[in-house]
Amino acid sequence: MQKRLSSLDAFRGITIAGMILVNNPGSWSHVYPPLLHSEWNGWTPTDLIFPFFLFIVGVALTFSLEKQLNVHDRRYVYLKIARRTLILFGLGLFLSGFPYYNLAKIRIPGVLQRIAVVYCIASVITLNTRVKGQAWTMAGLLLLYWGLMKLIPVPGHGAGDLSATGNLAAFVDNKLLHGHIWKETWDPEGVLSTIPAVATTLSGVLTGHWLRSGRDKQEIAGWMFVAGWIAIVVVLAGAHGNFVPQTYLHQDLGNAIVRVFFTLLLVTNLFLAGCKKGENPTSPPEKKTPRLSRVAGFRASRILQSYPNREFPPKEYWQKVAEQMSGKFTETQPGGIWIVGLYQSDGSVRLNFPVYGTPFDHIRSILDEQNEAYLSYFDQKGINVWLQVEPGLADVDTLISIVLNRYKNHSSVVGFGVDVEWYQTSLHAGGKKVSDAEAECWEQKVKAVNPDYTLFLKHYSKSRMPPAYRGDLIFVDDSQDFSYSADPFHEMINEYSDWGTEFFPNKVAFQYGYPNDRFWWSKLSDPPGDIGNALLQNISNCFGLFWVDFTVTEVFPLD
Repeated sequence: MQKRLSSLDAFRGITIAGMILVNNPGSWSHVYPPLLHSEWNGWTPTDLIFPFFLFIVGVALTFSLEKQLNVHDRRYVYLKIARRTLILFGLGLFLSGFPYYNLAKIRIPGVLQRIAVVYCIASVITLNTRVKGQAWTMAGLLLLYWGLMKLIPVPGHGAGDLSATGNLAAFVDNKLLHGHIWKETWDPEGVLSTIPAVATTLSGVLTGHWLRSGRDKQEIAGWMFVAGWIAIVVVLAGAHGNFVPQTYLHQDLGNAIVRVFFTLLLVTNLFLAGCKKGENPTSPPEKKTPRLSRVAGFRASRILQSYPNREFPPKEYWQKVAEQMSGKFTETQPGGIWIVGLYQSDGSVRLNFPVYGTPFDHIRSILDEQNEAYLSYFDQKGINVWLQVEPGLADVDTLISIVLNRYKNHSSVVGFGVDVEWYQTSLHAGGKKVSDAEAECWEQKVKAVNPDYTLFLKHYSKSRMPPAYRGDLIFVDDSQDFSYSADPFHEMINEYSDWGTEFFPNKVAFQYGYPNDRFWWSKLSDPPGDIGNALLQNISNCFGLFWVDFTVTEVFPLD
């Protein structure tokens, strides 16, 4: 079960307590000034309550949208967003009219109505943009609103009038919603002021990405603290000369940024408080990974031309392959190599899940999460997998951190793998040789996440493996195309046996079933079993046997 983000829960609780306090001060005839909204200019602590809620909505979006996309298509997610928006807006109208429902004067804007609108807009932006796009959108909305308020003239008042009755937002509210707003001529949750409210929510979205980035928790907290102070410095600098004034609620750029400042500082302290208790508020407690005797199963990738109709097989299929493959050998558990990052022609690696936070060199990602549902299923079925990348020019340490910190909550995950053939291959044909220092560093990085995890290095040439360092490494051979031999079956067994001898006593594993060898293995009565049992008979340290995705549906047909 995924652990909740404790800092967000605490922040939500504090915000609700603050809302109760300011809405129920005891007597409206005797209220402490901080428990009242500002009359117009400036702000009070009370003015922070509603923006806090919008910020919380943004942080929560990064969790809820991904969870929904794991199990539903985008059409379903959009319908759910629309449904929730209508329900919230309808509840707001219900409370605005209660108990008399004078439709001629009912207030149309309101707190729930604004939450509904900004939730809808922020959800659509989050679903259709990456982190950088969301940041630029937030900045663009704030600048747009500032330009509208400062530069567009209001009849009878001119441009840049930010008084309660002379500003553009009040003019638009009065024109569009006259008789249906809070004050006679303006509304704090009016039409135009929704723009900075969306920006506030996007600041929460960006913070949510950062909290889930997989970085060290002290680094996460430190940069949130810095971002908060940058926000306040921008406001103070802009306030000089009335460039960024501060007026009631969301009616200006300055107040929107001030609220981001206080929100980030409060969340930072709550986040660190959770960390000091010895927990990581963004992930569950560390799990113990069982030691494995031997594993057999599949190699799975998102190279869609490997599968019928270019459709990636369902999770039940991979369970079947793992169980049938492992069932061919004694004392063998079902498992596989699950590829989460494929090499791209520009030298980068593309991860098949979203990556949040600051962009990383040579690391690309997609918006949809493609692994979570499969790994959760493997958790239930006892399928053990190593998460493999084809790193290209990307930093392997960074890839280990991103991948394992994202998926370490899954009991099915037992380690990490690097396909060395694609390690800096644009600079070194066939992949760069892994040094002892690199292998040791990578293994330490993997075991820092979970000491029971193992790291495998894969290549078809022994010369690309570290010359001396062995540690707890697993060495995987994926040699193929034995057509040069008159007896390709025994040629493969002999070559793989040399691999096992080279790295003894470390564990070794093998990928086989490549199309280049189909001409001979297809003539065997049981290709996976015949080859695998021959390898087990000849290689004492043989630990893993994996049939490759390129021909997997030929040998293990789809139902």
